[in-house]
Amino acid sequence: MTITLELPDTMEHQLREEAARNGVSLDHHILQRLTKESDQAKSKLTQEEKLLRKIDQWIPAHQLKTYRALVKNRMAETISEPDYQELLMLTDVVETAHAVRIKHLIDLAVLRGVSLEQVMSDLGITHQRYA
Repeated sequence: MTITLELPDTMEHQLREEAARNGVSLDHHILQRLTKESDQAKSKLTQEEKLLRKIDQWIPAHQLKTYRALVKNRMAETISEPDYQELLMLTDVVETAHAVRIKHLIDLAVLRGVSLEQVMSDLGITHQRYA
């Protein structure tokens, strides 16, 4: 395939110098650069996909449902002692999962080059307020 590009003179000069330094033709050098940038973009996308999966699957749904029900019972002061002990155990699980999830959110923010707050907003993740 043949593609014709109109490049600024400075960019053409830079590409020709790089090709000469590497001992390859201009066409070959441009193809190498494009391939490298494409591979980097794919790698970044793959990293982002992995982080998004980890963020989305931060705690099993059944554990979260049980945790929320137990918190509701505790707040209503209707929680039994065995349920309270389960709540304590699940609280540790949830807090650890939150810490890991925040790490993944921070990693995603760094990868995207935006703030943590922006990533959370983009993903619809809100802060939970505790009294």
